[in-house]
Amino acid sequence: MDYAPSVARKEISSSISQDNILNYRSNQSINVSVVPKNYHQALNHLNADEWIKSINNEIGSIEENNVWIPVKIPPGSNVLASTWVFCEKEDQFSNVVHHKACLCVQGYAQKEEIDYHNTFAPTRRLSSLHFLLSLCASRNYDIHQMDVKTAFLQ
Repeated sequence: MDYAPSVARKEISSSISQDNILNYRSNQSINVSVVPKNYHQALNHLNADEWIKSINNEIGSIEENNVWIPVKIPPGSNVLASTWVFCEKEDQFSNVVHHKACLCVQGYAQKEEIDYHNTFAPTRRLSSLHFLLSLCASRNYDIHQMDVKTAFLQ
């Protein structure tokens, strides 16, 4: 059974502005960027200098926050591997303004009740956010959004 009308009720293109279509398409076709999928690709990338700088920033943040210390691996231990995740931050015109590298542990390799028992995520509940926003609105407080780059390292 066909539920779509056989004739359009009104001309769709009459309400859509097409003034900027060519500018938008050319802008999108020029700003195509390939983000590295792994460490090797980042080192051999066209923007390798930027990726290396972001890798060094991530390692520096990890060391500055004392996230790890070298240890001898006890026999029979399940050591989790790590991987690099890369992304580009863009402005409103799709121009790349920042390269970001994150070193992530491959936690999916853990087995429940063998490698861990309880897990805790430092995230907030949506109801807590609703409460905070309503409190600020009722007391006419200003709200400021910010980003803490190394929040999960502390």
